[in-house]
Amino acid sequence: MTRWYLKLNEQCSLSQESIDYIDSLKPHKAKQWDLKSKEMKKYKEELLAELMRIQNNRCVYCGLSLLRVLVDREHFVPKSKKNYYEFTFHPMNLFAACTYCNRRLKGTKSTLTKFDHNFELCEFSIVHPVLEDSEDFIKFIEDSEGEPILVMSLNKKGEKTINMFGLDDPQLIIQRSGYLQQIKKSQTLQAQAVAYKRS
Repeated sequence: MTRWYLKLNEQCSLSQESIDYIDSLKPHKAKQWDLKSKEMKKYKEELLAELMRIQNNRCVYCGLSLLRVLVDREHFVPKSKKNYYEFTFHPMNLFAACTYCNRRLKGTKSTLTKFDHNFELCEFSIVHPVLEDSEDFIKFIEDSEGEPILVMSLNKKGEKTINMFGLDDPQLIIQRSGYLQQIKKSQTLQAQAVAYKRS
């Protein structure tokens, strides 16, 4: 079944050059994200390419395609919030998201309910795409045509996640259906292309 709110099992694999550069910036501050150096540019390019690969070109929050749309390198815990700047470059705090989910819906809202300097020990108000399994909080159920595009919360955190990203919005439900149709059409065309090459 399609996961719309993504669960990721892999972190970004960056070049040693980029890793060393980010390490050289410690202690990390939010303003460093906006540095214009060639090293920062290379890091951000690598980061986005890796995030797109890991997320299969899909928004981490709504699950729709990121191809041919504006994409943000998203900080799950906002880097602008007090005391959270140390997570500015933390790999578990960075995801690829569509600008609608990131800027219009999530923005700089706080996602932390319990802070710890060890990111993995923090507690969050919405589902974390790496540290938590979305299926423990959110359930996508099939409509009358058998497409898993409807959504329901399983608990309070699931409800907050659904509300923050409008996962139960009728327009988004329609978009999920359209995305599934695109996948089916793409698979059909790929099969036809392979058959054509063999003929």
